[in-house]
Amino acid sequence: MGRTAGAALALCLTAVSASALTPLPPCNGDIESGMRVSNAESFGYYGSGFATEDYANALEDDAGADGVYDYLDVPVGDLARFSGYRVIDCKSGEFLAISHFGEAGAQRLTATEFLRSKVQEEKPISLADVRRAAEALYKGLDVAILTLRETEQTCSCKNYGGQ
Repeated sequence: MGRTAGAALALCLTAVSASALTPLPPCNGDIESGMRVSNAESFGYYGSGFATEDYANALEDDAGADGVYDYLDVPVGDLARFSGYRVIDCKSGEFLAISHFGEAGAQRLTATEFLRSKVQEEKPISLADVRRAAEALYKGLDVAILTLRETEQTCSCKNYGGQ
């Protein structure tokens, strides 16, 4: 192999290894489009095609030392001052944003009659199943359930969606 061919091969291998080291999108405590995401995990069972994560409108210290914080701008008005979690259908990018923080909120959804047997038997789950479960779980409570669409692959889907 000539010196030029060897240099070209080394350059190609360097380019391949550099692209393999590209960091993943935000996944735990980072900010995506004004929303803080954290505690990502599989939803239902690994391989369901769904992921869940805490999801809240992020705050930033806008004035420095005075301790005044403002919410970051968000692309969808309904997410302004939003705090809760979301369940993402990693295949379609659609997700439910649920304005409720509570211990194991997403796991409580899987215990409802709308999801329990599908999760236990690892059968396909639909976003409509998740919505019915959320509506039943939070009925009578002041909890918003928003249906939105993610436009980019999320770290939670890449790592936990089982795709």
